[in-house]
Amino acid sequence: MDIQSIIEFVEKYGLAVIAVLAFIEYLNIPGFPGGFVMPAAGVIVRLGYAPFMKTMIILSAAAMLSEMTVYGVSYIFADTVKKICEKYEKTAGLYKKTVDLIDRRGAVGLFTARLIPVVRTFISIPAGFMKMRLRDYIPVSVVGNTVFVSINMVLGYFFTSFFV
Repeated sequence: MDIQSIIEFVEKYGLAVIAVLAFIEYLNIPGFPGGFVMPAAGVIVRLGYAPFMKTMIILSAAAMLSEMTVYGVSYIFADTVKKICEKYEKTAGLYKKTVDLIDRRGAVGLFTARLIPVVRTFISIPAGFMKMRLRDYIPVSVVGNTVFVSINMVLGYFFTSFFV
């Protein structure tokens, strides 16, 4: 999918297309290209198809909704994953290191992870497995998402000439 296709979809269906693409991107579906929705949204803003703040809020909300879905599924299967990991020597050590890291770093670690490409989309999985409290997970994720979305939209906005 290229920027021209996204622009055509936005013209036809509005910002809902961007929200759906962001939601899908954050579900970590293998084969679905990641990292293009936010800069593409910046291009769309620069070309006058959407206002910056509205687009940023929609993208941040879609990302958060997707991450909550991943967190929820991980939370539901946490006990099963723990049993499987502890059953084997190699995975038991890795599991313990991950649990220790999340316990040690907590919300600060989650926030930092939300700013790192690739890691940011997968951090919901161990957070769910470790049953991180929602009162810690949600606010930190919202702020981290908003910062990441904004930075990538601004990059797309300023580097529009490379995309169009």
